[in-house]
Amino acid sequence: MPFLFTRRGWTASLLICFVATTSYAAGETTPASANVRAYGASGDGERLDTEALQRAIDARHDAGGGFVWLPAGSYLTGSLVLRDGVHLYLEAGATILASADIADYASRNLISADGAKDIGIRGPGRIDGQGEAFWATYERSRMTEETRWRWHAGWDWYREENPGHLIRFTNCEHIQIKDITITRSPSWTLHLRGCDGALISGVTIRNPLHGPNTDGIDIVGSSNVRIDSCHVEAGDDAIVLKSMGEGPGKAMVENVTVTNCVLASAANGFKLGTESHLGFRNITFSNSVIYSAADEYEKRTIAGVALEVVDGGVLENVSVSNIVMHNVRAPLFIRLGNRGRWRDEPVPGTVRNVLVSNIVATGSIITSSVTGVPGYPVAGVTLRNLRFVMDGGQPQRVKAADVPELAGAYPEAFMFGHLPAWGLYARHVTDMVVDGLDLLASEADARPAIILDRVADSVLRNLRAGSASTEQSWLETHNCKALLVQGFTSRAAIPVFLGVHGADSNDIMLQYNDFRNVDTVFHLGEDAKDEAVNEGG
Repeated sequence: MPFLFTRRGWTASLLICFVATTSYAAGETTPASANVRAYGASGDGERLDTEALQRAIDARHDAGGGFVWLPAGSYLTGSLVLRDGVHLYLEAGATILASADIADYASRNLISADGAKDIGIRGPGRIDGQGEAFWATYERSRMTEETRWRWHAGWDWYREENPGHLIRFTNCEHIQIKDITITRSPSWTLHLRGCDGALISGVTIRNPLHGPNTDGIDIVGSSNVRIDSCHVEAGDDAIVLKSMGEGPGKAMVENVTVTNCVLASAANGFKLGTESHLGFRNITFSNSVIYSAADEYEKRTIAGVALEVVDGGVLENVSVSNIVMHNVRAPLFIRLGNRGRWRDEPVPGTVRNVLVSNIVATGSIITSSVTGVPGYPVAGVTLRNLRFVMDGGQPQRVKAADVPELAGAYPEAFMFGHLPAWGLYARHVTDMVVDGLDLLASEADARPAIILDRVADSVLRNLRAGSASTEQSWLETHNCKALLVQGFTSRAAIPVFLGVHGADSNDIMLQYNDFRNVDTVFHLGEDAKDEAVNEGG
């Protein structure tokens, strides 16, 4: 039965009626709520209410579960532990105020549970982590004007003391976190580890962009998780899925949906990884906005979408669709690497069956990339209906042959430095489909729009050039095999459409393209064979 909530008119009797009659799980109803004031909580924001709040939680658990009700007020507290069947309900005007004293954190986290079932936190109240109480800044920033484009605002700050995560649920089942506002987390904000069955809905998280390691939502080794209608502003990754190789939650992340969210970050918007020991399966991210309000590069989202496997795991059956991005540095970063954390001997994992579709990104400065490592290609990636508007205006700094492999390096969209293409760079990829890619540069760029390096058995269809490279071919390939290029059109004059390089280049087919604005269809490098390219129509 649906219920309508308002921010006014709550009374104890109405809330008791609500929790006594709301269906919470099949075949059961929740008991009445416990008012924390009845257990001695002051709510004045000055006296420590930890013991009173914990008494209310324990009493509600002992009574069979239900809601612990926090009426309007400010409840200063250290560590709280939720128990089976207990849900915190923060009324409008109620704030859980995290203590600024590290001694008040017995569990290192503000709100935690381990092995509990049927737990949650609900709004419309707030949780304030007072993160600044635990941070300090370096005396002088290590950032320079040359490195600003690849800097992170949080790198100028560090944690003098670390109370742990603001909310951490470990090995828990049937979790609901709804309609609360969380601000100023000292580190990770909302962390589910080794959990099964969670709904995170209508949650607002606002952390300073310079906050060190202030991730928004971390789903670690957990399954069957739904995240919807959340607004996250974070100093680190906004929403990130991780697969650890040790401790609780040593499991693959499976069956996760993220939809209808608004994300802002000084790191990545939506990310799988970096930790990727077992990996990710059956993941969707859809119908969302990723933006950066700040103009300073170090405060802008690094990658709107980052899909990473570098610790030997598997990333498969992933769909990203209907995303709008503004002022993110790189729209898309897909990386198969070989860091090998938690492994005696690093072995690359697998990336396969990934669909990225219907993306609009404006104001970007870093090239989107899809990269594997030698002998271990990314496989089965489809990029469909993407429109990237890049700032452009960059010179040709490096050649494709000079891009380092960095197989064991930490993955980040800027990890290779300035890439030799401005729109899309792909290397060590097979079975890729690019269908509907519209690339524009606000300023003329000296680099090719697209570079493919050791890409095989792939299709590029319905490419559209909105602006020309001033000195290079628009599309450049290096040692690519079995490529089909169809349906290219250009709104600008293109000196050379395709540049082919490498003695291993073979079976590149151009078919049904519109080259009316192209001076030269293709150019063969000195080491490319004459038969490498075939114009089929």
